[in-house]
Amino acid sequence: MKKKNCIIFFVIFILLCSCGKNDAKNGKKKNDSNITTENQKMEAEKYNSYVLLYNHLLQIDEYIGYYFEIAGANEKMKKLEGKVNVPSVNQSVIDTVKESIGKAPEMKELDSSARDLMPLLSEMKTLTDQMTEYYKDGNYYKNKYLRTEMHLKFLEITKRYRTVSAKFKNAFKNRANEQKNRTAEKIKKEGKIIEYELITFIDSCGAILDEIEREKLSAENVTNADLAKFKELEIKMTASLDKLKNSFENKSILKKENYHTSDFTSFLLYTERFKESTAKFISRIEKKENIEAKLLQNNPSLKNEPGTPENIFYEYNELIREYNKLSN
Repeated sequence: MKKKNCIIFFVIFILLCSCGKNDAKNGKKKNDSNITTENQKMEAEKYNSYVLLYNHLLQIDEYIGYYFEIAGANEKMKKLEGKVNVPSVNQSVIDTVKESIGKAPEMKELDSSARDLMPLLSEMKTLTDQMTEYYKDGNYYKNKYLRTEMHLKFLEITKRYRTVSAKFKNAFKNRANEQKNRTAEKIKKEGKIIEYELITFIDSCGAILDEIEREKLSAENVTNADLAKFKELEIKMTASLDKLKNSFENKSILKKENYHTSDFTSFLLYTERFKESTAKFISRIEKKENIEAKLLQNNPSLKNEPGTPENIFYEYNELIREYNKLSN
Protein backbone atom coordinates (compact mmCIF):
# COMPACT_ATOMS: atom_id res chain seq x y z
CA MET A 1 0.00 0.00 0.00
CA LYS A 2 1.19 3.49 -0.77
CA LYS A 3 2.14 5.71 2.06
CA LYS A 4 -0.66 8.19 2.71
CA ASN A 5 0.41 11.80 2.37
CA CYS A 6 -0.08 14.14 5.25
CA ILE A 7 -2.32 17.06 4.43
CA ILE A 8 -1.72 20.63 5.48
CA PHE A 9 -4.09 22.79 7.41
CA PHE A 10 -3.41 26.25 8.73
CA VAL A 11 -4.12 26.88 12.39
CA ILE A 12 -6.09 29.96 13.32
CA PHE A 13 -3.96 32.76 14.72
CA ILE A 14 -5.82 33.51 17.96
CA LEU A 15 -4.31 36.61 19.49
CA LEU A 16 -4.72 36.74 23.23
CA CYS A 17 -4.35 40.48 23.20
CA SER A 18 -6.75 41.16 20.34
CA CYS A 19 -9.66 43.39 21.02
CA GLY A 20 -12.93 43.33 19.16
CA LYS A 21 -13.32 45.42 16.04
CA ASN A 22 -15.65 47.68 17.94
CA ASP A 23 -13.01 48.45 20.55
CA ALA A 24 -10.29 48.95 17.98
CA LYS A 25 -12.26 51.39 15.83
CA ASN A 26 -13.63 53.44 18.67
CA GLY A 27 -10.38 53.54 20.61
CA LYS A 28 -11.99 52.26 23.79
CA LYS A 29 -9.72 51.63 26.72
CA LYS A 30 -9.31 48.10 27.95
CA ASN A 31 -10.09 47.21 31.52
CA ASP A 32 -6.77 45.42 31.70
CA SER A 33 -3.76 47.32 32.86
CA ASN A 34 -0.97 48.25 30.47
CA ILE A 35 1.21 45.58 32.05
CA THR A 36 -1.39 42.88 31.45
CA THR A 37 -1.83 44.00 27.85
CA GLU A 38 1.92 43.86 27.24
CA ASN A 39 2.07 40.36 28.74
CA GLN A 40 -0.76 39.25 26.48
CA LYS A 41 1.03 40.67 23.47
CA MET A 42 4.21 38.80 24.36
CA GLU A 43 2.28 35.57 24.79
CA ALA A 44 0.50 36.06 21.46
CA GLU A 45 3.74 36.72 19.60
CA LYS A 46 5.39 33.65 21.06
CA TYR A 47 2.34 31.47 20.43
CA ASN A 48 2.17 32.63 16.81
CA SER A 49 5.80 31.63 16.26
CA TYR A 50 4.78 28.12 17.29
CA VAL A 51 1.82 28.30 14.90
CA LEU A 52 4.36 29.09 12.19
CA LEU A 53 6.46 26.08 13.17
CA TYR A 54 3.46 23.76 13.36
CA ASN A 55 2.30 24.69 9.86
CA HIS A 56 5.82 24.30 8.53
CA LEU A 57 6.10 20.80 10.00
CA LEU A 58 2.91 19.83 8.20
CA GLN A 59 4.38 21.11 4.94
CA ILE A 60 7.49 19.02 5.57
CA ASP A 61 5.29 16.00 6.33
CA GLU A 62 3.46 16.44 3.04
CA TYR A 63 6.66 16.45 0.99
CA ILE A 64 8.12 13.53 2.90
CA GLY A 65 5.05 11.65 1.71
CA TYR A 66 5.59 12.82 -1.88
CA TYR A 67 9.24 11.71 -1.80
CA PHE A 68 8.44 8.24 -0.48
CA GLU A 69 5.70 7.82 -3.10
CA ILE A 70 8.37 8.11 -5.81
CA ALA A 71 11.51 6.73 -4.14
CA GLY A 72 9.95 4.25 -1.73
CA ALA A 73 10.38 4.02 2.03
CA ASN A 74 12.71 1.03 2.00
CA GLU A 75 16.51 0.99 1.87
CA LYS A 76 16.42 -0.17 -1.74
CA MET A 77 15.05 2.70 -3.83
CA LYS A 78 12.25 2.22 -6.33
CA LYS A 79 12.81 2.94 -10.00
CA LEU A 80 12.34 6.70 -10.18
CA GLU A 81 9.43 7.69 -12.40
CA GLY A 82 8.04 11.20 -12.33
CA LYS A 83 9.21 14.26 -10.48
CA VAL A 84 11.06 13.70 -7.21
CA ASN A 85 9.70 16.11 -4.60
CA VAL A 86 11.93 16.81 -1.62
CA PRO A 87 10.94 18.68 1.59
CA SER A 88 12.17 22.25 1.86
CA VAL A 89 13.17 23.31 5.39
CA ASN A 90 12.77 27.06 5.88
CA GLN A 91 15.69 28.67 7.72
CA SER A 92 13.62 31.73 8.64
CA VAL A 93 11.17 29.50 10.54
CA ILE A 94 14.05 27.93 12.46
CA ASP A 95 15.47 31.37 13.28
CA THR A 96 12.09 32.74 14.41
CA VAL A 97 11.41 29.81 16.72
CA LYS A 98 14.93 29.77 18.17
CA GLU A 99 14.47 33.41 19.12
CA SER A 100 11.06 32.74 20.70
CA ILE A 101 11.90 29.67 22.79
CA GLY A 102 13.69 31.52 25.57
CA LYS A 103 11.24 34.42 25.73
CA ALA A 104 8.54 34.92 28.34
CA PRO A 105 6.06 33.59 29.08
CA GLU A 106 7.21 30.03 29.59
CA MET A 107 5.27 27.44 27.59
CA LYS A 108 6.88 24.40 29.11
CA GLU A 109 5.82 21.58 26.77
CA LEU A 110 6.06 23.69 23.63
CA ASP A 111 9.40 25.24 24.60
CA SER A 112 10.95 21.87 25.40
CA SER A 113 9.71 20.05 22.30
CA ALA A 114 10.55 22.98 19.99
CA ARG A 115 14.07 23.15 21.44
CA ASP A 116 14.54 19.43 20.64
CA LEU A 117 13.39 20.02 17.06
CA MET A 118 15.75 22.84 16.14
CA PRO A 119 19.02 20.88 15.66
CA LEU A 120 17.12 18.12 13.85
CA LEU A 121 15.53 20.58 11.42
CA SER A 122 18.91 22.18 10.76
CA GLU A 123 20.37 18.74 10.04
CA MET A 124 17.44 17.91 7.77
CA LYS A 125 17.84 21.22 5.90
CA THR A 126 21.47 20.45 5.06
CA LEU A 127 20.46 17.09 3.61
CA THR A 128 17.32 18.20 1.76
CA ASP A 129 19.13 21.17 0.21
CA GLN A 130 21.68 18.70 -1.15
CA MET A 131 18.89 16.42 -2.45
CA THR A 132 17.06 19.32 -4.09
CA GLU A 133 20.23 20.35 -5.90
CA TYR A 134 20.78 16.77 -7.09
CA TYR A 135 17.26 16.23 -8.42
CA LYS A 136 16.55 19.67 -9.87
CA ASP A 137 17.76 18.93 -13.44
CA GLY A 138 15.74 15.70 -13.78
CA ASN A 139 18.83 13.55 -14.36
CA TYR A 140 18.27 11.16 -11.46
CA TYR A 141 20.85 8.53 -12.45
CA LYS A 142 24.01 10.63 -12.80
CA ASN A 143 25.53 9.40 -9.50
CA LYS A 144 24.09 6.18 -8.12
CA TYR A 145 26.33 6.17 -5.04
CA LEU A 146 25.37 9.72 -4.01
CA ARG A 147 21.68 9.12 -4.72
CA THR A 148 21.66 5.98 -2.57
CA GLU A 149 23.65 7.66 0.21
CA MET A 150 21.22 10.59 0.38
CA HIS A 151 18.23 8.24 0.36
CA LEU A 152 19.58 6.20 3.28
CA LYS A 153 20.36 9.35 5.25
CA PHE A 154 16.87 10.65 4.54
CA LEU A 155 15.28 7.42 5.81
CA GLU A 156 17.27 7.69 9.04
CA ILE A 157 16.64 11.37 9.69
CA THR A 158 12.95 11.05 8.83
CA LYS A 159 12.56 8.33 11.45
CA ARG A 160 14.04 10.62 14.12
CA TYR A 161 12.09 13.61 12.82
CA ARG A 162 8.75 11.84 13.14
CA THR A 163 9.37 10.96 16.77
CA VAL A 164 10.50 14.44 17.80
CA SER A 165 7.97 16.37 15.70
CA ALA A 166 5.09 14.26 17.06
CA LYS A 167 5.95 15.43 20.56
CA PHE A 168 5.77 19.07 19.47
CA LYS A 169 2.56 18.57 17.49
CA ASN A 170 0.80 16.99 20.46
CA ALA A 171 1.91 19.80 22.75
CA PHE A 172 0.78 22.36 20.20
CA LYS A 173 -2.65 20.79 19.72
CA ASN A 174 -3.22 20.78 23.48
CA ARG A 175 -2.25 24.44 23.71
CA ALA A 176 -4.31 25.38 20.64
CA ASN A 177 -7.44 23.77 22.08
CA GLU A 178 -6.95 25.58 25.38
CA GLN A 179 -6.41 28.83 23.50
CA LYS A 180 -9.48 28.36 21.33
CA ASN A 181 -11.76 27.51 24.26
CA ARG A 182 -10.44 30.41 26.32
CA THR A 183 -10.96 32.86 23.47
CA ALA A 184 -14.45 31.57 22.65
CA GLU A 185 -15.54 31.81 26.28
CA LYS A 186 -14.13 35.32 26.59
CA ILE A 187 -15.87 36.74 23.52
CA LYS A 188 -19.11 34.99 24.42
CA LYS A 189 -19.12 36.70 27.82
CA GLU A 190 -18.38 40.01 26.12
CA GLY A 191 -21.43 39.55 23.89
CA LYS A 192 -19.47 39.58 20.64
CA ILE A 193 -21.92 37.49 18.68
CA ILE A 194 -20.25 37.64 15.27
CA GLU A 195 -16.81 36.71 16.59
CA TYR A 196 -18.30 33.88 18.63
CA GLU A 197 -20.26 32.49 15.68
CA LEU A 198 -17.15 32.72 13.51
CA ILE A 199 -15.12 30.61 15.93
CA THR A 200 -18.01 28.15 16.33
CA PHE A 201 -18.30 27.73 12.57
CA ILE A 202 -14.56 27.25 12.08
CA ASP A 203 -14.64 24.68 14.88
CA SER A 204 -17.43 22.75 13.10
CA CYS A 205 -15.32 22.68 9.92
CA GLY A 206 -12.31 21.51 11.89
CA ALA A 207 -14.37 18.63 13.30
CA ILE A 208 -14.72 17.26 9.75
CA LEU A 209 -10.95 17.37 9.29
CA ASP A 210 -10.43 15.72 12.67
CA GLU A 211 -12.69 12.84 11.65
CA ILE A 212 -10.85 12.41 8.34
CA GLU A 213 -7.58 12.15 10.28
CA ARG A 214 -9.11 9.85 12.89
CA GLU A 215 -10.26 7.46 10.14
CA LYS A 216 -6.91 7.87 8.32
CA LEU A 217 -8.66 8.71 5.06
CA SER A 218 -7.01 9.71 1.81
CA ALA A 219 -7.98 9.64 -1.86
CA GLU A 220 -6.99 5.97 -1.92
CA ASN A 221 -9.51 4.78 0.66
CA VAL A 222 -12.13 7.56 0.75
CA THR A 223 -15.03 5.20 0.05
CA ASN A 224 -14.29 3.35 3.32
CA ALA A 225 -15.36 6.40 5.34
CA ASP A 226 -18.08 6.35 7.99
CA LEU A 227 -20.92 7.88 5.97
CA ALA A 228 -23.29 8.40 8.91
CA LYS A 229 -20.63 10.20 10.94
CA PHE A 230 -19.76 12.60 8.14
CA LYS A 231 -23.41 13.34 7.43
CA GLU A 232 -23.83 14.19 11.12
CA LEU A 233 -20.83 16.53 11.01
CA GLU A 234 -22.08 18.13 7.79
CA ILE A 235 -25.44 18.90 9.40
CA LYS A 236 -23.70 20.56 12.37
CA MET A 237 -21.42 22.57 10.09
CA THR A 238 -24.33 23.74 7.93
CA ALA A 239 -26.39 24.73 10.98
CA SER A 240 -23.44 26.71 12.33
CA LEU A 241 -22.99 28.44 8.97
CA ASP A 242 -26.67 29.40 8.90
CA LYS A 243 -26.36 30.99 12.36
CA LEU A 244 -23.26 32.84 11.22
CA LYS A 245 -25.01 34.16 8.12
CA ASN A 246 -27.94 35.32 10.24
CA SER A 247 -25.59 37.35 12.42
CA PHE A 248 -24.04 38.90 9.30
CA GLU A 249 -27.51 39.97 8.16
CA ASN A 250 -28.65 41.33 11.51
CA LYS A 251 -28.34 45.13 11.27
CA SER A 252 -28.45 45.69 15.02
CA ILE A 253 -25.64 43.18 15.62
CA LEU A 254 -23.57 44.65 12.79
CA LYS A 255 -24.02 48.15 14.17
CA LYS A 256 -23.26 47.13 17.75
CA GLU A 257 -20.07 45.28 16.76
CA ASN A 258 -19.10 47.90 14.16
CA TYR A 259 -19.15 45.67 11.11
CA HIS A 260 -20.62 46.06 7.64
CA THR A 261 -22.14 43.28 5.55
CA SER A 262 -19.49 43.91 2.90
CA ASP A 263 -16.76 42.95 5.40
CA PHE A 264 -17.75 39.30 4.97
CA THR A 265 -18.29 39.08 1.19
CA SER A 266 -15.02 37.28 0.45
CA PHE A 267 -15.18 35.09 3.54
CA LEU A 268 -18.68 33.88 2.62
CA LEU A 269 -17.46 32.76 -0.80
CA TYR A 270 -14.96 30.49 0.91
CA THR A 271 -17.55 29.13 3.35
CA GLU A 272 -19.61 28.04 0.34
CA ARG A 273 -16.56 26.45 -1.26
CA PHE A 274 -15.89 24.44 1.88
CA LYS A 275 -19.54 23.47 2.17
CA GLU A 276 -19.57 22.29 -1.47
CA SER A 277 -16.33 20.36 -1.01
CA THR A 278 -17.81 18.55 1.99
CA ALA A 279 -21.00 17.75 0.07
CA LYS A 280 -19.04 16.24 -2.84
CA PHE A 281 -16.90 14.26 -0.41
CA ILE A 282 -19.99 12.77 1.22
CA SER A 283 -21.56 12.08 -2.18
CA ARG A 284 -18.45 10.16 -3.24
CA ILE A 285 -18.62 8.05 -0.07
CA GLU A 286 -22.32 7.39 -0.58
CA LYS A 287 -21.93 6.40 -4.25
CA LYS A 288 -18.71 4.43 -3.62
CA GLU A 289 -16.91 6.40 -6.34
CA ASN A 290 -13.21 5.53 -6.27
CA ILE A 291 -10.54 7.95 -7.47
CA GLU A 292 -9.03 7.17 -10.89
CA ALA A 293 -5.67 5.42 -10.68
CA LYS A 294 -3.88 8.05 -12.80
CA LEU A 295 -4.92 10.76 -10.32
CA LEU A 296 -3.56 8.73 -7.41
CA GLN A 297 -0.17 8.77 -9.14
CA ASN A 298 -0.12 12.59 -9.11
CA ASN A 299 -0.55 13.44 -5.44
CA PRO A 300 -0.13 17.23 -5.66
CA SER A 301 -3.16 17.42 -7.98
CA LEU A 302 -5.47 15.62 -5.55
CA LYS A 303 -6.17 18.83 -3.67
CA ASN A 304 -8.08 20.02 -6.74
CA GLU A 305 -10.06 16.82 -7.18
CA PRO A 306 -13.65 17.20 -5.88
CA GLY A 307 -14.72 14.69 -3.28
CA THR A 308 -11.27 13.88 -1.92
CA PRO A 309 -10.03 14.41 1.65
CA GLU A 310 -7.15 16.36 0.10
CA ASN A 311 -9.63 18.79 -1.48
CA ILE A 312 -11.44 19.30 1.83
CA PHE A 313 -8.15 20.13 3.55
CA TYR A 314 -7.21 22.47 0.73
CA GLU A 315 -10.54 24.33 0.93
CA TYR A 316 -10.19 24.49 4.71
CA ASN A 317 -6.76 26.08 4.26
CA GLU A 318 -8.26 28.72 2.00
CA LEU A 319 -11.11 29.32 4.45
CA ILE A 320 -8.66 29.83 7.30
CA ARG A 321 -6.65 32.29 5.23
CA GLU A 322 -9.81 34.36 4.84
CA TYR A 323 -10.69 33.98 8.50
CA ASN A 324 -7.26 35.23 9.49
CA LYS A 325 -7.80 38.30 7.31
CA LEU A 326 -10.99 39.02 9.26
CA SER A 327 -9.22 38.44 12.57
CA ASN A 328 -6.45 40.84 11.65
